[in-house]
Amino acid sequence: MIISRTIVSLLAAALLSVAGLRWLEPRLVYIPTPLPGGQYATTPDMVGLPYERLELITADGTRVVSWLLLQDEPDRPWLMYFHGNGGTLPGYLSFTQTLYDLGVNVLMLEYRGYGESEGSPSEQGLYQDAQAAYDALIARDVQPEQIILYGFSLGTGVATYLASQVPVAGMILEAPYTSLPDAARAAYGPLLPTFLMRNRFESLARIEDINVPLLVMHASNDRVIPFEQGQTLFAAANDPKTFVTLEGGHNTLVSDLPNEAIKQAWSDFLATAF
Repeated sequence: MIISRTIVSLLAAALLSVAGLRWLEPRLVYIPTPLPGGQYATTPDMVGLPYERLELITADGTRVVSWLLLQDEPDRPWLMYFHGNGGTLPGYLSFTQTLYDLGVNVLMLEYRGYGESEGSPSEQGLYQDAQAAYDALIARDVQPEQIILYGFSLGTGVATYLASQVPVAGMILEAPYTSLPDAARAAYGPLLPTFLMRNRFESLARIEDINVPLLVMHASNDRVIPFEQGQTLFAAANDPKTFVTLEGGHNTLVSDLPNEAIKQAWSDFLATAF
C-alpha cells in the first residue's frame, strides 16, 4: 500500500508538472500585445517613410498585418523582417528604418495575436504567417532572388523555417538559437522537461539544408539566448557565411541604433547576396 501511494503521488506530481509546462510554455515563448479593434499609435508615414499597410489571409484563414516600407525604385531588393517575441511593429520601426536607409524595401510582418493581427501565436501559425507574407511579395512580381530574410531572436526560427521551404537570396539571423528547447534549457536549467514543449523551432536541424549567403550576428553578453548557440548554428551552416560579434546584450540593435560598423556589415552582406 505504501508503494502504491508513492507511485500515485509521483504520477500526480508528474501530471501536474506536465500541465504546468503546457500552460506556462506559450506564455514564455510569446509575449503579444494585441490591439483588438484598435490601431497602431505610430505608423511609418508619421516618421516620413512611404509605406503600405498590407492585410494577409493565411492558409488557416487568419488575418495578419504587414507594413511595406517602399523605396522610390520598385525593383529594389526586399528584406522581410521577423521580429522577436515581444512588442509590435511600431517598436521595431526605428530599427527597420536603418535597414530601409540602405536602399532596400522592407516587409515588416506582424505575427498572429500581435498588434492588429488576429488569432493566437503558435509555431505552425507563425510559419503560416511568414509563408503568406512571402507569397504576397511573389504575387507583386518580386523575384525570389530579390528577397532577403532577417530574423531577430524568436524571428530567427521563423526565418530559418521559411528559408528551408522557399527560394530566397540570403538570410540574416540576429541572436539566433539552435532550437527553443535548447534556449529553454539554457534559461531554466537542464532538468526542464523540454521534450514536452510544443513550440520547438528546430533551426539547427534545418540550417544544413539551406544554401544561401548567411550573416549571423550575436552579442557575446546575450543573457537571453546564449552566444554559443549562435556559434553552433553558424558552424553547421553552409558557405558562404559571415559571423559578426555584437557589443552589448540581447536587444542591443533594437534598443540602440546600429553603429557604422554594423551598417557596413549589412551593406557588405547585401552586396554578396545580390
